[in-house]
Amino acid sequence: MALSDRAMNALGWAYGSILGGAYNGATTSEIWDSLRAAAEAQGLDTVGLSAVDVSQLRSYASQVVSASNSLASADPSQVIDSSMIGYQPWSMDLNTLANAPEYWARVEMTTSDEQGNLQTGWITLTGINSLNMTVGDLNTIIQGNAIAAAATAPDGSSYGGDFVSTGRVELIVAPQA
Repeated sequence: MALSDRAMNALGWAYGSILGGAYNGATTSEIWDSLRAAAEAQGLDTVGLSAVDVSQLRSYASQVVSASNSLASADPSQVIDSSMIGYQPWSMDLNTLANAPEYWARVEMTTSDEQGNLQTGWITLTGINSLNMTVGDLNTIIQGNAIAAAATAPDGSSYGGDFVSTGRVELIVAPQA
């Protein structure tokens, strides 16, 4: 579905609010409240999106949430299927995907610093060129990469924290190059 120029220009600040709302089961009114707050945080006077724009972005977000939930509820022995793969507004088109497949796994991860303080954030694993694997295989890849990411400090040094756990996983089609 083609997004308007308004929606494309607002992706950086608006889509995260909408995706968060989709995960939280937000009502339409709550989504608009969240968008107004996000626009204000960006220094904008208005949201600047139409109801159609928000509806289209919400459709993408709902599909990503559904795919994430399907992946989370799948048996580890189950082969990854299309119900587990999300499609973001910036994902590559299906023709490009068919010719040069690439997927990203966006992973919620909790780490602990030297003082034992817990921090939760997101990492993105890139370069997944085949999904010819089981959910358990993907989870093994995710866990290994999350442990390595936790051990790397923001300055690139070898200690960033201790891996505690992973949470949500969004397996998505990579962005258009």
